[in-house]
Amino acid sequence: MDKTAFDRLFDEYRKRLIPAFPETVAVVTSPTGAAVRDIITVVQRRNKSVRLLIFPALVQGKDAAASIISAIELANDIDRQLDVLILARGGGSIEDLWPFNEEGVARAVYASNIPVVSAIGHETDYCITDFVADMRAPTPSAAAEMCVPAASDIERSLKNMMSRLDFAIDQKFGSIRSIIEMLAKRTSPQAFLESVYNRQIYAEQLFSKITSDIMHKSQIARLQLEKLMDGIEIVAPAAVLRRGYSLIYGSDGLKTSAKQISDGESIRMQFYDGIVDGIVGKTV
Repeated sequence: MDKTAFDRLFDEYRKRLIPAFPETVAVVTSPTGAAVRDIITVVQRRNKSVRLLIFPALVQGKDAAASIISAIELANDIDRQLDVLILARGGGSIEDLWPFNEEGVARAVYASNIPVVSAIGHETDYCITDFVADMRAPTPSAAAEMCVPAASDIERSLKNMMSRLDFAIDQKFGSIRSIIEMLAKRTSPQAFLESVYNRQIYAEQLFSKITSDIMHKSQIARLQLEKLMDGIEIVAPAAVLRRGYSLIYGSDGLKTSAKQISDGESIRMQFYDGIVDGIVGKTV
């Protein structure tokens, strides 16, 4: 392997900024691990309008590297615009975390068109993906905190922006008032009246422009906030089940493939309106 080519994986200049206001966040991790539960909990607490797309992958074992690479590539191939991708796994031994040191996984992270946040293990754990990704998070929960702004913080920023606009308007009108007072001392009554009239027209035009700008920016900010606050229910698990999907569980947990189900196996099927237990007759 060309050492120079491998070193490019760690170049700082190519690292991208994580979007400040993501609408859709992709998560590559185990669908049954603690990491995905932590991320979902944090995102729903901070901003329920942010959509989460989970791309299931094995996160330990001999097949984990290939599974992780496949999930990253799938996230990059879908038509929907994804703003950031969190690569996550809970803590474990160095052997458990080893798939995230594999060259193939590092190259998949490097090739991703979506900015990647690496959140592997605990704060003291480091993997090669931490150095290749655009950003490292000490834990999966911290990655969710870093990627998803709190709705309350967004609202506070909008209020601060409106306060700054109000202050700028007051400053401008104070400046106009000072000019009028200065002209009153220097000019004749007739010239003063003409100047006041001209300044009045200017002030009215300025006020109209500022008011229009404030209304326009306020409308944009309101639409952005509504867009951010509107949507997690669409991709919530209950809503997905209501559209006709179901979850199949066996004795070893969630089934994601027909190949995981054996003839005569006891299964549990979760629909949007209830749970049905059954036994598999024959798989085909």
